[in-house]
Amino acid sequence: MPWLTRICVALCLAAAGARSASLPIRIYSTEQGLAHDHVSKIYRDSHGFLWICTDEGLSRFDGHHFVTYTVASGLPHIHVNDLVETRSGEYWIATDGGVARFHSDGRPKRFETFASNGPPEACA
Repeated sequence: MPWLTRICVALCLAAAGARSASLPIRIYSTEQGLAHDHVSKIYRDSHGFLWICTDEGLSRFDGHHFVTYTVASGLPHIHVNDLVETRSGEYWIATDGGVARFHSDGRPKRFETFASNGPPEACA
């Protein structure tokens, strides 16, 4: 029954193509508020936000707008490599200059930094 298999595969591919053709595709860049066009990681948190780690900071996307965090916001380094969310809702961010904990409760100091023991220029 190879012909039946071929028909099933063809129908599945046709259905998948029809569904994917109807999905909206949006392209975001720095023009819309993304920190940088070079993205290291994208993470979806438990609240539905997308966190985008870039070469120029960390961006949070709510589906409509970007909020960007940089060294001026308290990050230990501009190059953001990774982000994880703990079960208790804390956010930990890995940068080239150390690790930072993000406080999402709106306090003035948003980042608590745990810097690396590397050379001082690593934190610049």
